[in-house]
Amino acid sequence: MFNPADTKLETGTSYNRSLFSALVIINKIEFLFSILSPNYFKRCKISALALLKLVMHARSGGTLEVMGMLLGKIDGENMIVMDSFALPVEGTGKIFHLTKFIR
Repeated sequence: MFNPADTKLETGTSYNRSLFSALVIINKIEFLFSILSPNYFKRCKISALALLKLVMHARSGGTLEVMGMLLGKIDGENMIVMDSFALPVEGTGKIFHLTKFIR
């Protein structure tokens, strides 16, 4: 991966500054594409609270499909899930109905 800090640029020219900022942007884009790869993360760590909330929500759905969100952070090649939230929807297949907020 390209490291912009390794380049030696002359200060004072707008061309070199714009080139440097373009290289920084390219480096960030390469990082984002590497994260989007399905093989990037090696481990997923889930807190006990998040797991408990996730299982309770899944059990409350019965035979219906349930949806939720995971909240966490990235630490190198690890995905750390710290909390989970149940979404107020119920559905079967690809049809979902908002139940809590729409009357």
